Amino acid sequence: MINYITPTVNGFTARLGYVNAADNSKAAITDVALMYSNGPLNLAYGQIKAQGKEANSGVHANYDLGMATVYGSYNKRGAIAATANSYTVTGAANNAVTTTLVAGSAAVAAQDGFSVGAKVPFGATTVYATYGKNNDSKVTAYELGADYALSKRTALTAFTASTKGKDAGFFAGVRHAF
Repeated sequence: MINYITPTVNGFTARLGYVNAADNSKAAITDVALMYSNGPLNLAYGQIKAQGKEANSGVHANYDLGMATVYGSYNKRGAIAATANSYTVTGAANNAVTTTLVAGSAAVAAQDGFSVGAKVPFGATTVYATYGKNNDSKVTAYELGADYALSKRTALTAFTASTKGKDAGFFAGVRHAF
């Protein structure tokens, strides 16, 4: 990937990225992002697009109110066209030929969704809650969790998440930032 990040000017930063197409693929990827950070407000827009495909994009924001931080995002995934089964043929030693079936995929419609949430610090503990919804499938999800800071870079973390109509999950662990 070739990636360029601009210097920050008046709170604005941009990122431009490009990934060349793989050997047998014609799908080069471009990545563009614009970020704004000034005091308690942070905004970001990003878009990633493969050649010949619809773009995936998102808008994200958070605002630090002092006693809590509120955040939200809106994301849109482009449609993906169906692909047919295909075969790849490769040569091997002694003139042997290997044929491999590459399975096709079904078409996927464009989708969009959003999430909103808040996190509130209580001393070394930060509690957070997030709600998200996929507008096309009407699937909703909830997450509730907490982090307990053991040091500046290490925290105990636990959260539970549930998707409407699905089983809930629970996670607990130790997170360390290097």
